[in-house]
Amino acid sequence: MTAARKTIFRGVIVLIALAGVLAGGWTAYMWYIYSYDSGHTKPAKDDAYKAAKTVKISPLRDGLYMLQGDGGNITALVGDEGILIVDSDEAWMAPKIDAALKTLSSLPVRYVINTHFHGDHRGGNGYFRKQGAEIIAHTKTAEHMKVDTYAPAEPEDMPTITFEQDYKLTFNGEDIRLHYLPNAHTDSDIIVQFLKANVLTAGDVFSFGSYPFISAGTHGSIGRHIEAQQDIMKLANEATLIVPGHGNLARPPDLAETNERLTVIRDYVATLKGLGISRSLARAFYPTYGWRSDWRDAYVTDKTFLGLVYNTLPE
Repeated sequence: MTAARKTIFRGVIVLIALAGVLAGGWTAYMWYIYSYDSGHTKPAKDDAYKAAKTVKISPLRDGLYMLQGDGGNITALVGDEGILIVDSDEAWMAPKIDAALKTLSSLPVRYVINTHFHGDHRGGNGYFRKQGAEIIAHTKTAEHMKVDTYAPAEPEDMPTITFEQDYKLTFNGEDIRLHYLPNAHTDSDIIVQFLKANVLTAGDVFSFGSYPFISAGTHGSIGRHIEAQQDIMKLANEATLIVPGHGNLARPPDLAETNERLTVIRDYVATLKGLGISRSLARAFYPTYGWRSDWRDAYVTDKTFLGLVYNTLPE
């Protein structure tokens, strides 16, 4: 074998070895991302966990506050007529939510608005209804609550006021508008606008800092989720404060960034699915590469989210 051929042969061997190392590294990385699952789950909600849980209160403006407990975020409107809250957290958090509200006003909760039917957003309904509160929700929220086996609803949890499309009321001098945005997170989603204060409560149509959970079983889809977020942006301006379903207080640029990243992922997965690539094999193409690393530490993992996107795209 000539010297030149030996050099070429050695080069080929080196390239094969490098390819093997790269393939092994990529395989290990994919295992970490999709088999191990990035993101962490919340600790088990045993007695010690529940006892340690607190409620964070963040002032917004014009008598509005954001409360963060264990489930979905709560928006509270406080004034001379009493208190109105949007969503009511988990059932076991209700006494703690009530105690936090009493630091803002001695008046009772008069209204509870549910953005959708999931238990982490309406679990405290019965607690406040027993104290005289009216429960406002979309008709589909009431329908789902009747048959929910994951977080069964008691009779006192059920809405007392329901509506089909949009709903409006005035309370504590604030004009409040409820808008129905179907088939985004679920088929029962509403968002709540506080017009004078320029505050908007998005429910789980917008989770800030984590992948959204899309309830395919109740007709949620990645396409409508993206469109619904764009509908929210049309109602907002640069001064709007946005209370997301989960995560910290946000502004329109935060929602716009989230929407753009979700759109990139949706389009990438749609391309893979259109080429006939299976959901399992699509993981190898790492379609969630554009999601911020500091947004991955959440209960919806890359693997779970990819499945939700893939399954809710058209065939």
